[in-house]
Formats: sequence, C-alpha cells, structure tokens
Amino acid sequence: MAPQHTFRRTLTISPTDAYQPLIDGIPTIKDCDIADPGNPIIVKRKRNMLANRWAMQAAITIDGPELVVTIDSKGANQPKFAEEIFGLLPDGAIDDHGLDAAQARMAKSERVFSRLELHGLLNDLRHGEDVLMLATGQIDKHVAIIAVTTKRIIGKDKGAFDSASREILPKHVSSISTGSKLTGEWIKLRVSGEALKIDSLQHGRGGQIAEHIRKLRDSVDAPTDSTTSAGSSVDDLTKLAELHAAGVLSDDEFTAAKAKALGL
Repeated sequence: MAPQHTFRRTLTISPTDAYQPLIDGIPTIKDCDIADPGNPIIVKRKRNMLANRWAMQAAITIDGPELVVTIDSKGANQPKFAEEIFGLLPDGAIDDHGLDAAQARMAKSERVFSRLELHGLLNDLRHGEDVLMLATGQIDKHVAIIAVTTKRIIGKDKGAFDSASREILPKHVSSISTGSKLTGEWIKLRVSGEALKIDSLQHGRGGQIAEHIRKLRDSVDAPTDSTTSAGSSVDDLTKLAELHAAGVLSDDEFTAAKAKALGL
C-alpha cells in the first residue's frame, strides 16, 4: 500500500467558492482525471515515467474553512502535486496566517538557514491561528524554525529526507529561562515536567520568544469577562441579602435590586 501524505490550508473564501475552481481546474493538471466530484473530490493521476512520477490518488476535502488534500502514492512528488491543487484557487483564497509578514521581520541569515523548514510551515498552521514571530535555532542539535503563534509554539525541523515537529502549548510551560553565549542566545523551558532547550538563537530572539510565551500563558490563565461578571453578581446578591435580612431593604426593594443585579 502506498503511503499517505496530508496537506492542509485554511480558506479565506466560502467552501462553495473554493469547490468550483477545483472542479474546473483539476482536469487541466497534466495526467489528472476526476474519479468522483463529491466531497472529498477523488482525483486519479496517471504514472509518468518521463516526469519520474508514480501514479497518484488525491482526496480533496473541504471541511468548513479547512482544505485538506490527502495523497496516496510512492515517490516524493506529493508536495508538488498538493501545491498544484492549491494553486487552482483564486489569489488570496488561502490564509497565510501572517507568515509572510513574520518572514519579512526575520534576518536574512535566518531565512537562508531555515529555507526547508519555512517551506513546510504553512501546513502546520490551523484556522484562527496567526504567526507572531519566527526565529531559527537548534533543537536536539538539529536546525529548526521556531514559530510563535497566537495559540502555541511550533518547533519544526525539516531536513532534506525527513521532518519532525514539536508543539508547545503555553499553558504547559511552567518555567522559562534565557541566556547568551558567543554562538547566540538560548532559552530553556520546562514543559509538562520535561526540559526543552533551544540553542543558537540570534541575539535578542530568546528574550522575544520568552516574552511572547509569558503573554500567551497569562492570557490563558486570565479570567474571562463572563467569569468576572458571574463573580461580581454573586457578591452583589450576597450584599443585597444581608441588607434585606437587616431590614434595610423592603421585600419590594430587595426583589427589584436582585433583578437588576442579575440583569433581568
């Protein structure tokens, strides 16, 4: 059985607006035919010896704002095929999650050394998630791209022949420390009881990553408006009950004040 490879993108257009360009465009991709126009759209691609490409089958699923392409085939042409499919959509139809802007803020040396990792990062981002900053460093002695998003931290090591990703949720980070040496900055995290160290960060990046993690962690821990409001209402009702019991408020006054406190 051929291995499966999954590629994801977040849509900025409606599922209906995404579906028709795919149906119209798939037959224009060389050697492709639509076997089933449903959801998922099933696509068969013939083997092409001259292009050094095995036969392929793709299932294209539109799941709300997510476009998921699953490709079954041998060889290493799956990412290229997925990009051909994504390229059928109109300009601006795919959310870049702030990735282009974050890349523009990277130093030139960071972009050069993380070219392979950056290429596959978009596949890891999900609906409602935006990239706050990008940096390059080393995790377990492998060059990695570190992406701090509005939801998590992603450490992605994508070499020429294999790849690995590590996800860190800010709420699971119990301690953060940073330091510097000649080869760059480092940051140490305690994540769910385990130690994680990121080395060889460009100077200034360690502090930036640490600050983003603290802010994200604090935002998760902060009480919501509804929680605060509920707590305030309980306090108000307790005080009103005490005043009523003491005879300061009449029955009618207590009933009216209680209704106001509850927003009735």
